Amino acid sequence: MKQFYKMLWILPLAFVSFNAAGQLNLIKGKVVDGSSGKPVEYAYVLNYSQQRQIYCNTNGEFQLNALVGDTLVLYAIGYLYQKIVVEDS
Repeated sequence: MKQFYKMLWILPLAFVSFNAAGQLNLIKGKVVDGSSGKPVEYAYVLNYSQQRQIYCNTNGEFQLNALVGDTLVLYAIGYLYQKIVVEDS
């Protein structure tokens, strides 16, 4: 039996400026289907480095605190997970 998985993508909505080392900053984003561009409802977003998790809303939007260098993991049922490293903006 073949299983098909779609790719998740994150669209940065408003990455705030990271100016102080070691300071948590608010990150806002949107998780969308990689092929259709439609939002992925209730996708799971994990800040692996801080061990904090949240779920996206019905529009695929989320916000969480992170440091530069933190690893975010995005996951939703029927999709492959994706890892993203937070970079300075």
